[in-house]
Amino acid sequence: MTSLLATGLRGPLAWRGHARGRSLAAMVPRRSTSILVAEGPSSVVQKERPPYLNPYVHYGFTPRANTLTQEQYSKNSIRYEPGRSKRIGMLGTKIGMMTGWTRCGRYLPLTVLALEQPQVAQVKTEAVEGRNSVQVGHRTEARWHKVSRQARGHFAKFGCEPKRFVREFEVTPECLLPAGTMLSAAHWVPGQHVDVIGRTRGKGWQGVMKLHNFKGGPATHGSSRFHRRTGSIGATGDGVVRKFKRMPGRMGFNIQTTWGLQVHKVNIKYNLLILRGVVPGPNTRVVRIRDSQFTHRIPPAPLPVPTFMGNVADLPEEIENIYTPHHYPQIF
Repeated sequence: MTSLLATGLRGPLAWRGHARGRSLAAMVPRRSTSILVAEGPSSVVQKERPPYLNPYVHYGFTPRANTLTQEQYSKNSIRYEPGRSKRIGMLGTKIGMMTGWTRCGRYLPLTVLALEQPQVAQVKTEAVEGRNSVQVGHRTEARWHKVSRQARGHFAKFGCEPKRFVREFEVTPECLLPAGTMLSAAHWVPGQHVDVIGRTRGKGWQGVMKLHNFKGGPATHGSSRFHRRTGSIGATGDGVVRKFKRMPGRMGFNIQTTWGLQVHKVNIKYNLLILRGVVPGPNTRVVRIRDSQFTHRIPPAPLPVPTFMGNVADLPEEIENIYTPHHYPQIF
């Protein structure tokens, strides 16, 4: 004897989805029904919903983890330890932003970073220099007249091509790399979190209303040439202008760190790194990329230590992170 137990997705059966995402139940039409049928005294089964009412089928979304690169990265002999291992970082050129969508229909703002000929320019060890760090070069300098004689000797000593930008990253002893090693976008794993350090967009000399969000003076009622001015800066009391008084000055072009950006996609063919979120600075600005300092954000797959040592040609041209919510309802 079959009986109708429940209809609809509203009420306690409605799933709210990810905490910061959009509800999958909201994507289903209001008048759609999900029928639970009881067959016998103890067994409860669910009738299969039509494909156009099932969000998983409609958006081509399958709940599974991202294990696409786990087999390739497991070839490394050194194991990555979250919170202790400190890998090498890279420099990237901000190309721009674009729109992305997850497989369950969630909108994503994406930033594209280009890794231009990254190469290890110098290695410093604790025994010689007193610290373990690696110097990484970015973008091979084709204009030889722009390279000084001292820089040419420095790069030739370590077997590296002259680079336009060079930055140093502190690493742990197991993450040291020999000088001259070429790096690639396979160093980053889709789904992991990174920190991006760069300079914000410079806005030049600005007044107090734009720089410090001052109210300004009145617009009418006897106000003359005092609409956007600072006002008194210390005429009362001892008449001293105190330190750190907010006054007009240069705005922007400050070093800013964006924490915990998730790697959405890695393009192996063109050495592109696509991140979820925004990166400081305008387009063509060079930024620093490193593994996130948030130790509680464990990467979905083992990170290559010290870097990806396999053949890049064996990897697919593009590796994408699969968006996986924390809980999957059993009502669909």
